[in-house]
Amino acid sequence: MIVFIKIFLILNQLKNFNAQIHLNKTNLAIECNCDPFKSNSIDLFSKNIAIIDEATFNGLISLLYLNISFNQISTLKATTFDQLNSLRVLDLYSNQLTKIEPATFNSLKSLQFLYLSDNKITAIDPIIFKGLASLQTLWLSSNLIKTIEAATFDGLTFLQVLDLFDNQITKIDATMLNGLNSLQYLYLSDNRIAAIDRAAFNKLTSLRRLELYNNEITAIDPVTFIGLSSLQVLDLYNNQITKLKPATFKSLNSLQFLYLDNNKIAELDPDSFTGLTSLQYLYLNNNKINSIHEELFKGLINLFKLSMESNKIISFNENALNGLTELNHVCLNDNPISELFPTFLNGICSTNPNCRIYVSTKC
Repeated sequence: MIVFIKIFLILNQLKNFNAQIHLNKTNLAIECNCDPFKSNSIDLFSKNIAIIDEATFNGLISLLYLNISFNQISTLKATTFDQLNSLRVLDLYSNQLTKIEPATFNSLKSLQFLYLSDNKITAIDPIIFKGLASLQTLWLSSNLIKTIEAATFDGLTFLQVLDLFDNQITKIDATMLNGLNSLQYLYLSDNRIAAIDRAAFNKLTSLRRLELYNNEITAIDPVTFIGLSSLQVLDLYNNQITKLKPATFKSLNSLQFLYLDNNKIAELDPDSFTGLTSLQYLYLNNNKINSIHEELFKGLINLFKLSMESNKIISFNENALNGLTELNHVCLNDNPISELFPTFLNGICSTNPNCRIYVSTKC
C-alpha cells in the first residue's frame, strides 16, 4: 500500500509539474469545489498546491476538517491557520515540508488529529505544538527528524497516539516524552535508536503499545520499563540486543505480546521473564540462544505461544514448560536439538494435552 501511494505521488508530480497552484482566498472555492464559508469540511487532496497565502483560510470559523495531503507545500507561515478555531482534523500528509514556523499551530485549540507524515522535516521547534490542548493523534512518521528537544510535547495531555516511525532518531532522552500522561500508542520503529535513557518511559503509565523494532539497541537497562503497568505490546524485533538482564520486564504485568526476534541474544538468565504473568505470545526467533534453563519460563501462566525458531539450542531442560497450562504452540524448528533429539522434544510439555511441539515445520 505504501509503495502504491509513493508511485501515485511521483506520477502525479510529473503530470502537473508546470501547473503548481498558489492557493489563496480567491481560488480556494475553485480548488475545493465547495463554498468554504458554508462547509465544515474542505478537501484539497492532490491539487498540486505549492504555496498557501496566509489569509487563505481567514473567516472559516466553522471548519472542522481540512485535508491538504499529497501536495507540494514546502513551508507554512505562522498565521496560515490562525482563525480555524473549530478545526478538529488537519491533514498535511505527503507534502514537501521542510520548515514550519513555531507558532503555526498554536491557535488550533480544538485540533484533535494532526498528520505531518511523509514530509522532509528535519527538526521540530520545541514550541510548535504549544496550545494544542485537545490533540489526540500526532503523526510525524517518514520524516528526517534526528532529535527532539525536551518539553516539545509538554501540554499535550490528551495525546493518545504519537507516531515517529521511520525517522533518524538516535537516542530517547529522559525528557523527550515528558507530559504525555495519556499516551497509549508510541511508534519509534525504523529509526537509528542505539540508546534509551533509563527514565525515558517511566511516566507513560497509560501506554498500551510500544514499537521499537528495526533500530540499533544493544542493551536495555532493567529499570527502562518501570511504570509501564498498562503496556500490552512491546516490539523489539530486529535490534542488536545481546543479553537480557534479570527482571528487565518485571513491572510489565499487563504485557501480552513480546517480540525479541532477530536480535543477537545468546544467553537467557533464569529471571529474564520474571513478572510477565499476563504474557500470551513470546517470540525469540533468529537469535543465538543455546540452552533453556528450568526456571526460564516459570510464572508465565498465560503463555499460549512460545516461538524460538532458528536459534542454536542444544539443551532444553525437560521441566522448563511445567505449569504452563495455557501453552498451545512451542516452535523449535531450525535448532540443533530439533534434529538431534526430536523424540525428547515431543515430551517436554507432555503434562499439557493441548500443547504441540513443532520441531521440523514452522508454526
